[in-house]
Amino acid sequence: RLREDLDVSGGSGNVSFLVKTISVLVLAPTYPDSANIIKQNHIHNQLQSYQRHGLLPTVIDLAPSVTGVRRDLFEGIPVIRFGVRPRGWLRGFIFRLVFQGKLRALLRKTLPQFDVVHVHNCMVQLRPLLALLQTKPLVVTCYGDDVYPSKTASLERDRRIFLRGAKMITAISQYTARLASHYVGESVEVVLIPVGVRADVFSKAAEVPPSDARSQLALPADRKIVLMACSLIERKGVMQVLEAFRTVHHEFPEALLVVIGTGELQLRMKQYIAANGLQDVVRMIDYVDDDSKMALYYRAVDLYVMLSKTVENPLGAGVEGFGISYTDANAVGVAVIGGRSGGVEDAVVDGQTGFLVDPDCPETVPLLAGKMRQLLGDDALRNAMGKAGQERVFKYLTWDHNVERTRAVYAGLLS
Repeated sequence: RLREDLDVSGGSGNVSFLVKTISVLVLAPTYPDSANIIKQNHIHNQLQSYQRHGLLPTVIDLAPSVTGVRRDLFEGIPVIRFGVRPRGWLRGFIFRLVFQGKLRALLRKTLPQFDVVHVHNCMVQLRPLLALLQTKPLVVTCYGDDVYPSKTASLERDRRIFLRGAKMITAISQYTARLASHYVGESVEVVLIPVGVRADVFSKAAEVPPSDARSQLALPADRKIVLMACSLIERKGVMQVLEAFRTVHHEFPEALLVVIGTGELQLRMKQYIAANGLQDVVRMIDYVDDDSKMALYYRAVDLYVMLSKTVENPLGAGVEGFGISYTDANAVGVAVIGGRSGGVEDAVVDGQTGFLVDPDCPETVPLLAGKMRQLLGDDALRNAMGKAGQERVFKYLTWDHNVERTRAVYAGLLS
C-alpha cells in the first residue's frame, strides 16, 4: 500500500524529501535471531536502511533456529519465523505436504498487506508457490551460489522457471548478473545492485586511531598486522593465505596474522600452525558477532587478505558473489588482497584499492606472498590504496546506496 507524505532523509545526503512508503514482504533463506545474530546479517543490515527510504519491510525467515511459526521484532524489523522443517526419511514428502501447505496458507493471509514481494536467493523450494507470489510484483536477488550452473537437470529447470517468474532480478555483482542471465535471457531484466557496508558503524570506526583500536582489542602496538576474517572453508582460500604468510613472516618477522572465523578447516589450520612453529605469528579468534567490534578489528590492522575462489559441488559451485569483507576493510582505510574469482572484481579494484591474485594458478601461493610483501613493505602504497578504497566505498557502496537503488526498482514496478 502506498501512503503519501512521509518525511525521509536521503541516504547519500542530508536533504529530507517526500516519498511514498512501500511495504515489502521479504522472504529470506534464514535471518538473524537471538540465538545466531550473524546468519544472513547482510539482509538485516540492508533492511535497517529501508525505513530511511520510505520502505516498510517484514521478513519471513524460512530457517529459524527453533521450530514453530511465530512473530517477533528483531532490532526493529518485524519477522515471521517459519520454523516448519521436514525430518527423517519422509523429508521430501513432508516438505511438499507440510512446508508448502503451511507456507501457502501464511502467504495467502499475509500478502494482501504488502506492495512488493522480495525473495533473497533463487530459492527453488518456492517454485510451487510462484503463482501466489506473483500476485504482487516479485523481485528476486541473486548472490552467486544460487545461480551458478548445475549439472542437475531438474535444478536447472526449477531455477529457470522460478527466475523467469520474477518481475525484476537484482544481482550483487556483474558476475552474478551474468549467472542470472543464463536462466532468463532477455525475458526478465537483471539489475546490478551491489551489497553495502554499514556507514554508521564503519565511519565511526574510521575515526578511531589504529593504536587505540589495537589497545581496545589487546593487539600488539609494534607489529604489522594482517587480517583474514571469513568462514574457514576451502572457498575462502584460507590454507593458501596461511602458507603464503609462513613465507612472508621470514622477511617481516614482526608481522602478525590474525584469523577471525570458524569452519571445517579450523582444526587443519591449527595443526599447520603447530607443525610450522607459527604459534607466535598467527592468532586465531572465533567469529566476532558484533559489527562495531569487527569494524575495530579492520581499523586496527595494516592489511586485509582473503583469497576467494570457486569450488564446484553437486549443486553447482560455491562462489564469492561479491566479497563484502573487502569493502568493510576498505571502509576504514585498509588496503586488501583478494582472489580474482566470482564477483570479487566488483569489490576490489585491482591496483587501486588493493590487489587481486588468481587463486587457481600453480603459482598462487608465491604470487600471494609477493603481493603481501609489496604492501607490507611499502607504507605509502598501502595507505594510498586504503584511502582510495575508503573513498570508493562511501561514494558508491554503503547500504543507503544499495537501498536507494532497490527502492527505485520497487517504485518502477509499482508505477
